[in-house]
Amino acid sequence: RTLDLSCIGSYEELYRKLAKMFGIERSEMLSRVLYRDATGTVKQTGEEPFSDFMKTAKRLTILMDSASKDTRRVCITRARNGECGLDASNKTGPMSIFA
Repeated sequence: RTLDLSCIGSYEELYRKLAKMFGIERSEMLSRVLYRDATGTVKQTGEEPFSDFMKTAKRLTILMDSASKDTRRVCITRARNGECGLDASNKTGPMSIFA
């Protein structure tokens, strides 16, 4: 699945979109969403200001069930054509990465 970060303005909005995409309660997102930054470090969302997250996030992982180690991964994109939305484009640019 693809998520366009350029159309999201806060962690709350990110959690809302992910909850809708994967059918998970927003309240569960806080402890389940991890990302890999530009240096390869895995961090939990919310550890740094959202603007910094937007600049450095390269891979997003949602821990679905810690007992089964089930995970879901999301392709992060940044729109170049001004379109926003979950299905704005299946194309990826230089700032995109598949998880």
